[in-house]
Amino acid sequence: MSKLIYSAIVILILITACEKKNVPEKKGDDKVAWLQQTDRLVVINETGSPITTAQMLIGNKNSENNWIHANEQGEIIFPSSWKDIDTLTISAPEYLTVTLFNQSPSIQTVKLKKLLPLPQLKVEGDVSGVSTKDKDGIVDFSLVMQSFLKNDILQFDVNKIISPWTENISVAGFDIPLPQNIFLPSQKESYFITVVLEKLNFTLNFADFGVKKISTIRGRFPFKKIISEVQNKKPYYELINYFEMLSSGNTSASLDQNTAKVSFPANQLLFDQVKTVVAPAIPLDQVMLGLNCLKSDMSYSPIDIKYFKSKDTFNLKAVKSENQYFVGVIKNKNEFDLINENTERMSLVVLPWDTTTNYQFLPLMNNPQVFGKTEFHINPPNNLDGLKNIGFTAVISEIKSLTLESGKKVDIKLAKWEFHSPQWATKIILPDSLLPRENRYRFEISFLSQKADNSRKVDFFSVDWSHESQVENATHITKSAVNF
Repeated sequence: MSKLIYSAIVILILITACEKKNVPEKKGDDKVAWLQQTDRLVVINETGSPITTAQMLIGNKNSENNWIHANEQGEIIFPSSWKDIDTLTISAPEYLTVTLFNQSPSIQTVKLKKLLPLPQLKVEGDVSGVSTKDKDGIVDFSLVMQSFLKNDILQFDVNKIISPWTENISVAGFDIPLPQNIFLPSQKESYFITVVLEKLNFTLNFADFGVKKISTIRGRFPFKKIISEVQNKKPYYELINYFEMLSSGNTSASLDQNTAKVSFPANQLLFDQVKTVVAPAIPLDQVMLGLNCLKSDMSYSPIDIKYFKSKDTFNLKAVKSENQYFVGVIKNKNEFDLINENTERMSLVVLPWDTTTNYQFLPLMNNPQVFGKTEFHINPPNNLDGLKNIGFTAVISEIKSLTLESGKKVDIKLAKWEFHSPQWATKIILPDSLLPRENRYRFEISFLSQKADNSRKVDFFSVDWSHESQVENATHITKSAVNF
């Protein structure tokens, strides 16, 4: 049974979005960026308040004298000597460090995110609207998770999709550990004997307080068929097409104390429409997953998913809404079930359905090479015709081992440092001595592209570009990672 539920990881694990240059270069004197220079930037937090403890480094020479400190308004005054495009690193105590490549003195605002601790807060409760019928051969379930931003698709963490925290349920006298964010209404099924399947609550773990947008998905699968396929060691991604998604619910929970108790619906949106998608030609050693997602504000909630072989055609469940997106994912078959840096390697497309049903993907990348803890070499793929590269985003996370109450040890990623550039690159050199050398880290990098706009003769790469909107504008993404 735990294998059966684990196969649901694949369903949602990725719901969870050109010229190669070694170093950033000034693009030309005709750029609008050079007409809108400023003499300072303001460093703010996610609520818009100034961060008075912020500091900024221009270039990569990390010494105390080279850091420029913010004033009481959170403003960092640029030195008059800064005139050319360079690398900026902005840091503050208790916040993620951010490095921005290819920057001119036109940048005006930088937003920093809070560093998050290990998750210790909880939202728990039950799910309504999941109907069952005893001994019908079908298992009815609901999966509860936090809604995802597009940036979460790139920096996805399996622990945010299927919880590493487990609770035991008793099935025919055996204790079966299930992820805490699974909800199983009481139901009886026959498997040699009558078994009762029941898990009447869920738990989500969070690292910070605030309002959390929560998604619930109601689905079902054929009990004996899935058990048989798992026993036959069928790859988990091949089981996806046995799962039928029926409805979903979206709501919010206010987490203002260590534990919040709520009840969530799973039948607000009935999946009574379909969207048709045709897979491109896919190499035999790769897997494609196609998802239909509903976008609300800036977050994405899954509706349906299917496993595709080369040139397959499938219908995905849908709802009556214009704001639905196709999310396609390609991965190597032999990396699908791994829990290491190769888990991160993927190619994605995120596009509205009114474009086309036959999507093309950027090639998969090799993992970056790391030299010490300050230099990374990457080999970006060739871009596709009709696309332009819009830069890259990367993150360094510390890998912390956490021992759960069950005794199980899991690795948790805690983001420490983000990197953004409006151009692709083959080499990244970081300021030295900003990372404790004794810790374990993962470096993830995503190269971003979007449909080219050939109507514009000038590439306004520094005026209308911002690292906050960079991922949101991407339609094609390829990603890889390395541990160090």
